[in-house]
Formats: sequence, C-alpha cells, structure tokens
Amino acid sequence: MRVVEREKVIVRVRTEYREPTAQDCVKRVLESPRACREVMNGLAAEASQGRLHSGAHTATVAAIERLVQAMIDSGIGPIR
Repeated sequence: MRVVEREKVIVRVRTEYREPTAQDCVKRVLESPRACREVMNGLAAEASQGRLHSGAHTATVAAIERLVQAMIDSGIGPIR
C-alpha cells in the first residue's frame, strides 16, 4: 500500500467588472432578434412620447432614417 500526501493549493483569481462598451452592446443586440425587437419597440415608445426630439437624439433619429431607407431600398417588410 502506498500513501500519497498531496498539498492543497488554493488559487485566488481577481476579477474586475468592466462596463460593456457601445460596440459590445450593439453586438449583443444584433445577435438576438428578440433584443433587436425590444430596442426597436423601446425607440418607438420613446418617439410616441415625444422624447426623441432633443438635440441629444439627433444622431439617433438620423440612424432610424437610414434604417428605414435601407429597408425600403432592399424590399424588407411592409414599408412603402
């Protein structure tokens, strides 16, 4: 009979939380049809309540316009 003693090694790993970047968020949304739909519904709700009119959302509104035009140009959806 052979007895083997082993030392117990405890390893501690330090992890730090990193806020996701805008690119991380975009990637996650575009990978999920459900997440994409939720973002679109959220934007629609904000627009319906008049909250996309401020200067802070100028680029957002321009991006929405590009999206709608791209959908029209490619024949996606019932947009006329």
